[in-house]
Amino acid sequence: MQPARLTDTDRKRLWEKRYYCHEQPGSLPLLLTSAPSWEWACLPDIYALLKQWTYMNHQDALGLLHATFPDQEVRRTAIHWIDSMSDAELLDYLPQLVQALKYECYLDSPLVRFLMKRAICDLRITHYFFWLLKDGLKDSQFSIRYQYLLAALLCCCGKGLREEFDRQCCLVNTLAKLAQQVREAAPSSRQAILRDGLVDVKQFFSTNGSCRLPLSPSLLVKGIVPRDCSYFNSKAVPLKLSFQNVDALGENIRVIFKCGDDLRQDMLTLQMIRIMNKIWVQKGLDMRMVIFRCFSTGRGRGMVEMIPNTETLRKIQVEHGVTGSFKDRPLADWLQKHNPTEDEYEKAVENFIYSCAGCCVATYVLGICDRHNDNIMLKTTGHMFHIGFGRFLGHAQMFGNIKRDRAPFVFTSDMAYVINGGDKPSSRFHDFVDLCCQAYNLIRKHTHLFLNLLGLMLSCGIPELSDFEDLKCVYDALRPQDSEADTTTYFTRLIESSLGSVATKLNFFIHNLAQMKFTGSDTRPVLSFAPRVHTLKTSGRSTYIVKVQWESPCEVTYVQRTFEEFQELHDKLRLIFPSSHLPR
Repeated sequence: MQPARLTDTDRKRLWEKRYYCHEQPGSLPLLLTSAPSWEWACLPDIYALLKQWTYMNHQDALGLLHATFPDQEVRRTAIHWIDSMSDAELLDYLPQLVQALKYECYLDSPLVRFLMKRAICDLRITHYFFWLLKDGLKDSQFSIRYQYLLAALLCCCGKGLREEFDRQCCLVNTLAKLAQQVREAAPSSRQAILRDGLVDVKQFFSTNGSCRLPLSPSLLVKGIVPRDCSYFNSKAVPLKLSFQNVDALGENIRVIFKCGDDLRQDMLTLQMIRIMNKIWVQKGLDMRMVIFRCFSTGRGRGMVEMIPNTETLRKIQVEHGVTGSFKDRPLADWLQKHNPTEDEYEKAVENFIYSCAGCCVATYVLGICDRHNDNIMLKTTGHMFHIGFGRFLGHAQMFGNIKRDRAPFVFTSDMAYVINGGDKPSSRFHDFVDLCCQAYNLIRKHTHLFLNLLGLMLSCGIPELSDFEDLKCVYDALRPQDSEADTTTYFTRLIESSLGSVATKLNFFIHNLAQMKFTGSDTRPVLSFAPRVHTLKTSGRSTYIVKVQWESPCEVTYVQRTFEEFQELHDKLRLIFPSSHLPR
């Protein structure tokens, strides 16, 4: 039960029976909120309860760092229990702990000392702690506090790290300036502005040598690769950047840099999904989730890791025409094209089944909305994942009085077609349903953890997470009061409801039409084996053929193309000329 749902009678009864609750260590925050008063006369009873309380695990102890508990003794006890947390787990909860600094009565507190001690001992914690404090400087109410803490961190971390953070800030400012220029420019001049701006980025690396990316201290880069850099034709015009890896054997590091979008909500959503995935893996359930990095480097700007060998569902579906979202075969055909052997395809389908189940559970629990086929991705290996989390906790986009997202989550017939291996139900579909229910019930057992983590972020300034009512979406989705048998039946019905929803496919179709109108002629598809757009204006005439005969000098050359390349050419000609009947 949530504290907000307790009546005065419930609170009184709970406090009277407080010494009978020791068998449920996680109930301590609920008991403390039921205390009749926090006046000095009641404090001995509260402190006695704290002293006698059995050990509380660090996940539940996070609940004692909420703004509800400003008392220093309560917070000191919470830190005592949290101190057993490993560095890896601390990284999972670091954003919430940085937010909890706002609720401290004094600058020198057990929480501050705990974070400083752990940051000094681990480079990863130092890195993320620095950037979270930097982001906190934009908070007008608490900027002075974060400024003092940032100064203390920089004083303790040493000269080498201070210089490294200076380089990172310089790189981020250079990229932010470039992203803003590209965004504000006319569409016809954006490419030229990007090309000119990348000269400044190259100059940065010439001066500084190498630099770590804010996304992760493990991403060490030494240059920019201009030929692989471009931008997206979406509203914020984010940059697609390719950095040269310091590791000579490593691939280039590709990231998206956004300016004009608040990435804190995406960052929080991905954090929750990452924690869900860890819970599944710890219980021996590998959901094959694609976990990518996203980090806000300041209000309205940040970086997102790009996953290679992926495509949006929209681009996959429109290869079968603008009405491809209503057809069942697009996803299966695309996976078959990229996994031609039987073993490869079976492995891709297995990856799809697990990752699709994980996505269904995660997006439902977090109330992720605005789901269309341009923010759902598919890897050539069959792994499905979601991107773009501008709406969550049930804050759906509305058309008048109608919700745009009317299905519980995105699960469509083309996904079921991949799972079943055709248009008829198979035993694999039952395995998929069992997998969803198993994953859902594992997350339900950690309801308090997710409510604690989201509750600690109530003061972070995310518009869709500002009140305890916003947590009701997650509480209701997890149904902690129900039995496992009941929730298994419940989630099975959600799968049936999502699969039977015509609204999702209609939403995809409308998005296809909108994108055709929005993108225009300058974003026509290009071929992977000849990545350049040819037009009458730029090339006079351009035709792809196998045999090329030159007039002067008189010679013949041959270009070898595989069947897959001809198939790609055919698919993308169909995309450009959907009304034309092309030969098979």
